[in-house]
Amino acid sequence: MAEQQETILHGIAASPGIAIGEAMVINTFYTAFCEPEQKTVPRGREETEISRFDAALDVSRRELRSMQRRMQNELDVKNAGIFDAHLLIVDDQMIRQEAEQLIRTRNYSADYAFYITVNRYINAIAAMEDEYLKERADDIRDVASRILSHLQGTRNPALEQLPGRRIVIANDLTPSATAMLDRDNVMGFAVGTGS
Repeated sequence: MAEQQETILHGIAASPGIAIGEAMVINTFYTAFCEPEQKTVPRGREETEISRFDAALDVSRRELRSMQRRMQNELDVKNAGIFDAHLLIVDDQMIRQEAEQLIRTRNYSADYAFYITVNRYINAIAAMEDEYLKERADDIRDVASRILSHLQGTRNPALEQLPGRRIVIANDLTPSATAMLDRDNVMGFAVGTGS
């Protein structure tokens, strides 16, 4: 029989208490904001690609509103306010228009055009000296990851229905991933980064 090695990690507690239980490690899929393959669409298919982009924005908007309602019902209005900012990002006309322009002029796929556009904003905000503003880059990255997942047809495993009581372990959990955590089965969570 192979001997299991125990790993002990030390961190800073964000709330009091101790949880002992089975760990569920969430990989970076939940926070991944990766550059998609640079693809182009055939001439004449630009409007179809823009419609695909609009559909991903619509689905993301509905999901965020649903999460916001859930947080308002289960927690409080103050914590649900983060989704107001997330909805503003989905509805940002500058990002939308710039991505559309790349689809029309360079025939980029919607996911690549959106990534190029939103990544420029993320990098600009992350480079600012103000810590509060730097953290807003994480909010944009969170929303952008959601939109990209819809454009690419990927799906995050359901955090709202965990297979029993678990301690969630992740490098980071975005606000939207945290909002979806199964409150009945999450005994606690530990993250490597985040605020």
